[in-house]
Amino acid sequence: VQDLAACYGFVDGPGFAEERLDVSREALSRIDPSWPCFTCISSEHASAMRDRGDVEASLAFVDRQIARLVERGERDAILDFPRDRVESLLSLGRYDEALVFVDQCEKRGRKDAHHRLSRRLDRARLLARLERCDEALAQLPAIAEIEATPVFYWLWADAATELAQRGALPNDAGLGRVLHGFI
Repeated sequence: VQDLAACYGFVDGPGFAEERLDVSREALSRIDPSWPCFTCISSEHASAMRDRGDVEASLAFVDRQIARLVERGERDAILDFPRDRVESLLSLGRYDEALVFVDQCEKRGRKDAHHRLSRRLDRARLLARLERCDEALAQLPAIAEIEATPVFYWLWADAATELAQRGALPNDAGLGRVLHGFI
């Protein structure tokens, strides 16, 4: 179910939002928080809600799923939904709150290279929107750091776009080559 919803999302997230909601809703109706896939399918559902334009509802859904996990004794369940929380807060313009959450994930969340890199990208995106461009540039990974992980391309492109719009990153042929390479 997660793979199907993710495929729909990658092909055309908003265009397949209803199908993603249907398939994730059906799966979630058959499982509970004890299942290992509960978080992943919940995340797919929240992502589809955002793509449909229901950002506040997506954040509320994630909070309800977190509460269900906490009831099961998973005290740090909020750290299980980093992408959903950051994307919702970012879409709602709640950049400072999102930055605090990213810092919380840094302290208490997963420590592997993938998650550390993801947090750097999120910081770069948020700091750029807060017009703290020097800090954002310091967080923005070099292309060599992300080229093996295409899921990071859109995060990097988002940060670069924000920085270029603020004049902190040249909007030149070099940036064009990077973005074309991502495509």
